[in-house]
Amino acid sequence: MEHYAHSKEGEPEENWQTLKEHLEETANMAKEFASSFNAGEIAFYTGLLHDLGKYSQKFQKKIRGASIKVDHSTAGGLEAINLYGKGIGDLMAYCIVGHHTGLPDYGGSNQDKSLSKRLRKPIEKYSKYKSDLADYKFDKNLAFQELKSIKQICKKNKLFYLSFYTRMLFSCLKDADYLDTERFVDEAKFLQRSQYTKLPELYQILSDHLDGFKGSKGKVNEKRAEILDECLKKAESKRGLYSLIVPTGGGKTLSSLAFALNHAITNKMDRVIYAIPFTSIIEQNADVFRGVFGNDNVLEHHSNFLFENIEPDEENPDVAQKLKLATENWDMPIITTTNVQFFESLYSNKSSRTRKLHNIANSVIILDEAQMLPTDFLEPCL
Repeated sequence: MEHYAHSKEGEPEENWQTLKEHLEETANMAKEFASSFNAGEIAFYTGLLHDLGKYSQKFQKKIRGASIKVDHSTAGGLEAINLYGKGIGDLMAYCIVGHHTGLPDYGGSNQDKSLSKRLRKPIEKYSKYKSDLADYKFDKNLAFQELKSIKQICKKNKLFYLSFYTRMLFSCLKDADYLDTERFVDEAKFLQRSQYTKLPELYQILSDHLDGFKGSKGKVNEKRAEILDECLKKAESKRGLYSLIVPTGGGKTLSSLAFALNHAITNKMDRVIYAIPFTSIIEQNADVFRGVFGNDNVLEHHSNFLFENIEPDEENPDVAQKLKLATENWDMPIITTTNVQFFESLYSNKSSRTRKLHNIANSVIILDEAQMLPTDFLEPCL
């Protein structure tokens, strides 16, 4: 009997997505996402195990129409611990067991949904059907190899780093699982994603725009030009922490953007994220960016933004839908968002909030008006 991961209403079984295909595609996508923070192999095997429970007879009856409840997440978590032991297996199990309901606590007051309770829960013997994955060679040295880099930085607060590593791993799995499912169920929607201009071309567009200001007379314009030149010089430096202190009217918005794009290209980074405390400043910055790059390369993500206000054009009739989809995982080159959206997502356990986390890795992050970070939350923010 063929094992399936997803069906299509009204379609014969031969047009359904096989479980093997879904596991492999999710694993490969998760590996690609996690490569930006050196966790590609762990993400791959987490993806490969995440729907292991769908090999069960109960799930295969369910997908063929039986009205039964099936836990298809726990089996993969159990197998991760069985393969990799405590430690790395636990990190993978958090992600696998929670890939539909959100990252669980290990114990805590909500015992029924905790990881420890789920892993003790009696389920159909997965040993009966895990042989379907026998053709995959699992690297049992993986835990030591991949966690070596983390152990080096876990000196002061090991639990924080390990929890954050798990959260990033979860983001890769959740987004990969969602996108591969969407690609099968609604390919037209899937193809609307990732339709944007690459960073080198955006930088050229910005350079051409800034060339229009050259030769502007007056002391203020001379100072703006000096600030821009300094930003462009610093942008070619290696990754690190930089501060830009410019008075109002000094051209900070475009100078910081020029730095960010040039810095991202120099250091082979993926996107630019502006986190800003006030929606009024977000709206101003986003308007400036859209004026330079057009509507389809800038994501403005906050509660006040109305996507229906984005005017479609001949080249981008579906631009509002593309931007709305990008809010799910921040797959855009330039993002402007609130500090609340940015920092709360880093600590969330909800699938909807955490899908974007892996796209924060390898990004240039600009904390605009950084002096406004609330002092009570300064340590977790930093």
